Amino acid sequence: MADEMKQDAPVLEEAIGQAQKANEVVEHNIVETKSLPDSFLELTVEIPAQAWETHLNTLFGEWRKQARIEGFRQGKAPMALVRKRFEADANNDLLGRLLGTIVSKYEKDNNLVIYGQPAIMDATIKNGEPVKAVVRLEVKPTVEAKDYKGLEVEAPRVAMGEEEVTKRIEMMRRYSASYKPVDEEYADAMGLKVDIKEIDAKGRTVRDDKDFVLDRPAGTLPARLVDMLKGKKSGEIIEASINTGASTPQPHKFTLEIKEVTKMLEPELNDDFAKDRGYDNLEDMKKKISDMMQTNAVETQAEESFEALMVKVIASHDFQVPPSMRASLAREMWRQDMFMMRQNGYAARLNGVKTQEEYQNRLLNDALDQAKAYLLIESISEKEKLEASDADIDAALAKRAEQEGRKPLAVRAALEKRREWDQFVKQVTFEKVRDFLLANNTIKLVDPKPAEEPAKEGNKAE
Repeated sequence: MADEMKQDAPVLEEAIGQAQKANEVVEHNIVETKSLPDSFLELTVEIPAQAWETHLNTLFGEWRKQARIEGFRQGKAPMALVRKRFEADANNDLLGRLLGTIVSKYEKDNNLVIYGQPAIMDATIKNGEPVKAVVRLEVKPTVEAKDYKGLEVEAPRVAMGEEEVTKRIEMMRRYSASYKPVDEEYADAMGLKVDIKEIDAKGRTVRDDKDFVLDRPAGTLPARLVDMLKGKKSGEIIEASINTGASTPQPHKFTLEIKEVTKMLEPELNDDFAKDRGYDNLEDMKKKISDMMQTNAVETQAEESFEALMVKVIASHDFQVPPSMRASLAREMWRQDMFMMRQNGYAARLNGVKTQEEYQNRLLNDALDQAKAYLLIESISEKEKLEASDADIDAALAKRAEQEGRKPLAVRAALEKRREWDQFVKQVTFEKVRDFLLANNTIKLVDPKPAEEPAKEGNKAE
């Protein structure tokens, strides 16, 4: 019966939601609670035989109305026959329903937060005897934050000066550039128009693009293929077998015909360039970009300092994190990494990664640290009574409205429509905790270490 219950009724999430809405009461006893590693909790639940039979009769009454049994019209089959035919299914269904209600009450009565999906690990159902079941829950751990004030940590200094403003403007010029066909050999910083075909190790065509425009080939094609393109001209064809994939590399055959070699033509940096982007003139553009970058630098510096501080705070605490919380954060981080790779051909977490396993370990470790940071920040917030007041929320709303060029009421309406208002309020509380910690600890700014080389395209851990 235990194996059957694990297979047929492992998830109580839907039943819990229904129980919370219905506010149903189920007679039961919690005969044992057992704490397990990884923030799991097991409940041994007992439902009296009479209570079980009452609920079972009600369920069969519902099922009898819909039952189609040969020889009887729908809803007219004898109850004894319905019970005999559907007893196993009814037991599984009812157990899920009742345990959902019981878990919901236990969560509320004990002020718990349940993560993931509660599961039935074992169950014993015998006629005339109390029903016993073991339910495993993944619960939010109790975290008591300590030693988070009076610390000294080092954080990388965020550079902000004339050089950074110039780099930003040059980047704007590059992204506004046009590409002109030239009768030259391909080299770095040039573009291409190509026909490209890719065939995997099983002979399947996974890509067959005609007149494909590559403004930045190095961010799109495998690194080895880009190296082979250098020195080639329009009309030439390249064929290569290149291993792709990180954990189990497989040879893919690439055939690439160069249709055009193009050269980037950046617009002149003058008043017209600035006006095309909504500024009064070139000087106005430089000033406003400088002001914006200064504001961003202050915020980035706070984030870098806070991250360095939380590394030290996390190191002084030892508690377990619910696996589903960690997994959820890891999935979100993976999506962010893949987005960055598609957009820029670069993601910081992929630096130095050579295998899928190595990337997976780094991802899970980062997710673990982030989960611990969330739980510690929440504990500090409660301990220091740092909650987002109406004034804090209004100020944050006004700031965001100014950034978006909209009225605060319009911003709030948009957040509520997207169901993001609660998250916005949580972010305000987070920033209040961050500011508190930065004000109560010493941050020494140091020059950052040289950046590692970006991960090569051929080493993407996708």
